[in-house]
Amino acid sequence: MSKKEMYFVGVDIGTSSVKLCVIDETGKILFVISSSYPTINGEPGTSEQNPEVWVEATIKTLCKLPMYGVDPKDVVTLGIAGQVDGVVALNKEGVAVGNALIWMDRRAERESVEIRKHYDDKEIYRKTGVRNDPSHMLPKIMWLHRRFSKKVVVYCPPVTYVTHRLGGEIATDHTNASYSLMYDVQKGRWWDEIIELCGLDSSLLPPIVSSCSVIGEISNPALTSLGFSKTEILAGAGDQEAALFASGLKSAGSCLDITGSAEPVCICTDEPVFHSRAVLEVHPRIDRKGWILENPGVTSGAAYKWFAKILKLDDYRDADRLALESPVGSHGLIFLPFLSGSITPEWNEKMRGCFLGLSSTHTAGDMLRSIMEGSAYSLRSTIELANEENCKVQTLVCAGGGAKSDLWVQIKTDVTGIIARRPKQLELTSYGAALLGFPEKNPKQLDFDEFHADEENHQVYSRLYRKFIKAYYCLANEFFNFKEV
Repeated sequence: MSKKEMYFVGVDIGTSSVKLCVIDETGKILFVISSSYPTINGEPGTSEQNPEVWVEATIKTLCKLPMYGVDPKDVVTLGIAGQVDGVVALNKEGVAVGNALIWMDRRAERESVEIRKHYDDKEIYRKTGVRNDPSHMLPKIMWLHRRFSKKVVVYCPPVTYVTHRLGGEIATDHTNASYSLMYDVQKGRWWDEIIELCGLDSSLLPPIVSSCSVIGEISNPALTSLGFSKTEILAGAGDQEAALFASGLKSAGSCLDITGSAEPVCICTDEPVFHSRAVLEVHPRIDRKGWILENPGVTSGAAYKWFAKILKLDDYRDADRLALESPVGSHGLIFLPFLSGSITPEWNEKMRGCFLGLSSTHTAGDMLRSIMEGSAYSLRSTIELANEENCKVQTLVCAGGGAKSDLWVQIKTDVTGIIARRPKQLELTSYGAALLGFPEKNPKQLDFDEFHADEENHQVYSRLYRKFIKAYYCLANEFFNFKEV
C-alpha cells in the first residue's frame, strides 16, 4: 500500500491579494499561487475592503490545488495569516455588517481622543505595547459600534473572518489581538477595563487562543464539494509574526525587514522591551517564547509602485534598471517616504512624503533610487531606536516583494552597515502560515543570499542619513499647516 501524501497549506490575506503556499511533510515548499482584489478608498483617511473578497480569493486559490497535483483530501491543515488592525463587524448569523475597515483606515480620530480621556498614551503603551492611534482596532470598533450596535454581536480581525467563513469557530490568536489596543501584552488576555470604559463589552470580541490551535474543519460547500474533508483550520496569526516564524529568526537582535506595500521591521527580543519614547511596538511571537520590537512600517513599496506607475513602468525590473543608472546618494536627492504619516524617527500622522533637493538635472532614475534610499534610512532609524533600548541589531534578513530587487537589498546593507541575508523564498507570510500545522512546529532551514556593505558607500550614506533625520525634524511641524490647506 502506497504511503498517504500529506500537505500543509498556508494563506496570506494581504492588502491587495491572497497568496497561498503548499508544503509537503518534509516542510518543502511545493508552490505559491495568488489571487488579487481591490481596496475601496473613499473620503480622505478612509480605506475599506469587502471582506467577502478575501474569502472568495482564498477559495479560488484552494480550488486550484488539483491543477498542481495536490489532492484536497490529502490537505491536513489550513493556516491563515494576514493583515492586522482591520475590523469586521458580524451579525448573529455570522455575516459581515458592511465593509471591513482595514489597517490603513484612520477615520476614528475622534474615538482615539476619547480613549485618551480614560488613559494617557504612556499608560496605554505600557499596558498594550502599542500606541493610541486611530489605525488600531479599539477606536475603529468604537466608531462602528456607534452606528451598528443593534446589528453586531462580534467584532473580529480579517484572519478570524476568513477562518470562520471557511468553517472555523470564531476565535483570534495572540498576535492579532496584540495590535488591537485592547490586549494586555504581558498577561496575554483582553484588557477588560479599557474595553468597558470605552462603552464596549468583552463578549463582543472573539476568544484568544494559540496560533496553532485547531478551531474547526473546512466545511465551506465550495471546498467540500472539491474533496476537502477533515482539513483542520488553525487560528492563524498576524502577517509579520507569520513571516518571522518562517524566517527562523529567534535570537535577540535578529531583525526581519519586510518590504511590501508597507515595510514593517521586526526585531527579536527575549523579554518585552518598551521603547522609552513609545515609538516601537511590542508584540508576542507566535510561540510566545519571545517578543518582537516592531516598526509597523512606512509606505516604501507603495511609494516605489506609485512613482513607477507615474512613469508607466509595469515591471519592477524596468524601474530597477533606471535606478541603477543613478549613483549612491541619487545625486544629492533625498526622499522622505511618509506618504501616509511617519513612524520613525517619531509617530506623526500628519507628516507627508517629499523629495528634497530636486533640480532640473535630476532624472527619473535618481528619483526611483532616492525612494529606495529613503526606505533604507527609515530602516536604519528603526535600528537606532532599538539600540536606544540596548537591543543591538546584529542580523538583518530582507524579505517581501521589494527584496526581489538586488539593488534595494544592497542599498539597505550599505545604509545600515549590517550584512543583509535574503531568503530564496521571499513570500514568508504564507509559508509561515503553512508551518503552523507542520508537525514539528519548526521551520525548515531556508537558503539565503548574502549582501555585504561597501564601506565607502556606507560612509556616504551615513552623511546623507544625518541629513535625512535633520530634514524630517525641520519639516515635521510644517506638514500640520499643509494638511489644512
